Amino acid sequence: MIHGIGIDMVAVSRMRDNIDQYGNNFASKILNDHELKEYESVSSPAHYLAKHFAAKEALTKALGTGFRDGISLKNISIHHETSGQPRIVCDGKTREIMSSIGIVSCHLSLSDEKDYAYACVVLEKTHAAGH
Repeated sequence: MIHGIGIDMVAVSRMRDNIDQYGNNFASKILNDHELKEYESVSSPAHYLAKHFAAKEALTKALGTGFRDGISLKNISIHHETSGQPRIVCDGKTREIMSSIGIVSCHLSLSDEKDYAYACVVLEKTHAAGH
């Protein structure tokens, strides 16, 4: 059963402006260690940040929580399968909350073009008792 759907769109220029103003300090507020290693070698840092921020925001929308109760940007990580398919990996409080509400699957779709990055997250959970 679907628990929630979250969609987010981020202007790449917004990320570029923040990178220009704050440098790697900005990226380190959004990305965890795994993502920061990837970030250092990408050809378009602004697009990378825009997609990752959009995915993390979409996840919190699908959860219905936003960034509160211990859910943070840094305990949500975007990984890619060898096929290129993106997937979300959660740690800490985010993983605890997802487990406590019975989330069994998290689907992520990412897209970007020149000016915007988009993310859609669908969360599935186990059926509630009696349903």
